[in-house]
Amino acid sequence: MVTQNNSENFTHVLISSLVAWVPLPADVFLLINGKYVKYRNVGDELEADKINLFLAKDLKTIFVRSADFEKFGELFSRKRQESIEEKVKEVGEPARKVIEKQIELRDKLFDVFSEQELSSANVNMLKSMSKNFLDELTTKPNIAQLVDKLQILGEIAVDHALNVGNIAVFLAMVKGMGDKDFLESLYLASILHDIGKAKIPPNVLENPKSHAYMTAIQDHPTKSASILRKIKGIPDTVFEAVEGHHENFNGRGYPKNLSGDGISIMAKILSVANVYDNILIENKLKPKDEAHKLAIKYVEYDRGKQFDPQILPRIITGLKLAFGNYYK
Repeated sequence: MVTQNNSENFTHVLISSLVAWVPLPADVFLLINGKYVKYRNVGDELEADKINLFLAKDLKTIFVRSADFEKFGELFSRKRQESIEEKVKEVGEPARKVIEKQIELRDKLFDVFSEQELSSANVNMLKSMSKNFLDELTTKPNIAQLVDKLQILGEIAVDHALNVGNIAVFLAMVKGMGDKDFLESLYLASILHDIGKAKIPPNVLENPKSHAYMTAIQDHPTKSASILRKIKGIPDTVFEAVEGHHENFNGRGYPKNLSGDGISIMAKILSVANVYDNILIENKLKPKDEAHKLAIKYVEYDRGKQFDPQILPRIITGLKLAFGNYYK
């Protein structure tokens, strides 16, 4: 592993733009304690799970020598063209120009979005992109099969799971995360986060003030992750997010009392989405706008107890512009 000092010129590359299982066109580096440490050599391949793991740890950039950046530009152009051809094949040649513009806009949006000030216009665009992504994702056979597994929880719990999935994907996009694998893993974690509750006996669930109920509830994230580990093809980041969705930033959550950076970014986003939908459920008899404002207020006044204060400003602004009748 080679360490470079700062005298050599390096350029950052978004991890979400990297292509899994494709030979790297040049060496790539991580910035650690002010030094560039070689992570992979030219010709190596990055596993999809590794890219997903970086994103789950909220690591957004990797570095290349500036002289090699053009090689990555060629790789990104090829990836974009493949996306265009795939979409044209699906909807027809007459739509090519529109598809090219949409993909160019999408890539540009996520290239800068994590640093860009939120406005009503780009939040509305993200809502549309989130819906389109979920419409495509939920037609995949493996996702449909997993949704079927939720039926054991009952209709109300299924609705909650799907709502949490929708909210979580939107919030991740608000954070500037456009990687499809990351968003798919987040959606899986979101819809399956309560699957462990299926193992809680009905008589325990019917007594929320009992010690047995409290124990079962605090165990359900671990039970959910345990169930998911038996299902082939689910990434490790999903297990980590499911097990961590009730951990609190201040360390007073469960089941492991994790805190701060010990909680994955995927679990942090899932936690906000889960609480947000629970507030909506609690206020389901109120007008929709009022219920959303109450949910936004709950998240806004958390002040770093349950939620990570570093991710909250963008998330709160996104929620206000999307659901709180705010305009900017």
